[in-house]
Amino acid sequence: MKLRLLFTLLATILFLSGCTMIAEFFENETYEVTLHTNLGTLIDTITVTDFSLLDLSSIHTTKREGNVFVAWYIDSDLSIDYLPNNDYKRNFELFSKFDVITFNVSIRSSCLLDLHRNNVIYS
Repeated sequence: MKLRLLFTLLATILFLSGCTMIAEFFENETYEVTLHTNLGTLIDTITVTDFSLLDLSSIHTTKREGNVFVAWYIDSDLSIDYLPNNDYKRNFELFSKFDVITFNVSIRSSCLLDLHRNNVIYS
């Protein structure tokens, strides 16, 4: 009887300590997120432990002359949006989307009092 009680107590202690080790293993999991431009150029690779606390849209924005950063996408076709603070729990790649900067330019002719309006693309 004492042997059975001792065995049960020992098994319980081992089980509980094993659960703690398993929980610690999963809590410290890290993931790699690779950041690309929408042209496929590698920008950076970052390590993430908790996606639910992370908004890459506000932290990692990229720059390209003559363009404005729009958003991150999970696919290179820029069709699947990256959702901030979502618990992805996997390695993945992000692709940045840019829009070309355009200006509305009005030119007034002083001789003819004529107004010409054009959209000009930054280049």
